[in-house]
Amino acid sequence: LCAAHHRLDNLVALVDYNKLQSDDFNARILGLEPLALKFRAFGWEAFEIDGHDIPAILAALETARETRGVPTVVIAHTVKGKGVPYMENVPQWHGSVKLTRAQTEEALSALGVSKHEFSRWLDV
Repeated sequence: LCAAHHRLDNLVALVDYNKLQSDDFNARILGLEPLALKFRAFGWEAFEIDGHDIPAILAALETARETRGVPTVVIAHTVKGKGVPYMENVPQWHGSVKLTRAQTEEALSALGVSKHEFSRWLDV
């Protein structure tokens, strides 16, 4: 409310909206939808983008830079653990976790890192 009241058009908030909390999905604990409308109700300009799309992120930041008179929020819809099949959208992987060597190798492989590349990191 304060940012909108003071017309802080140089303020940009980025929300990594993966829809998870440490122990479950947001919708089961405390629904946040409609998130963009809530920001708009408080006087913010709100954009929703694919948070995995770098060009979309850059375009949203550029649009935010050009927005005048109101603060801007960019709601980046993301998938927690994207690219690692056993982690994607699994709440238990949301918080800090210690991976086994096998889990680390599987995750890096799923992300396209070669065994040669990640063997240097795992042997440190």
